[in-house]
Amino acid sequence: MKRRFALGVALLLVGACDYVERPRRPFPETFVARTLDGGIVDSTTLKGKPWVLNIWLPGCGICAREFPELEAVRKKYEPQGVGFLALSVEQDPGTVQAAAKRLGLSIDVAYAQSEVLGPLGVRLVPSTIFLDADGVIVAAVNGAKDAAFFERRVRELLPR
Repeated sequence: MKRRFALGVALLLVGACDYVERPRRPFPETFVARTLDGGIVDSTTLKGKPWVLNIWLPGCGICAREFPELEAVRKKYEPQGVGFLALSVEQDPGTVQAAAKRLGLSIDVAYAQSEVLGPLGVRLVPSTIFLDADGVIVAAVNGAKDAAFFERRVRELLPR
């Protein structure tokens, strides 16, 4: 009995590792972020093409380990019209810029100018939000993921 229970728990945990919420809801109108070069990112910016928003925090070791995985997918799919943004919940631009430089990030980086976690339904960092070209959140996942996971989800965003 104990063995069967342990196997069930193990299978549940493995299955949960690839869990993706599919909310199908519009991106929040109240969202505002600023890129490190001074540009504004808001809900209107995130329409017209699919987007992958990776939510992170400077100093988060798990976030840092995830970036090379995301970067590999970005290099492959950005030329196909998918936007990628590393969105920091840290609102101090100096802290975000220093972390982005230290991590050697090539992905576009922005920092939140409004509440992010609640409106996006994010419970922890890192998290990733996948938007379709209409600016609708089609999937959201909490926790670090690998390149294979990101690639599967990005392919779902591409027109068939």
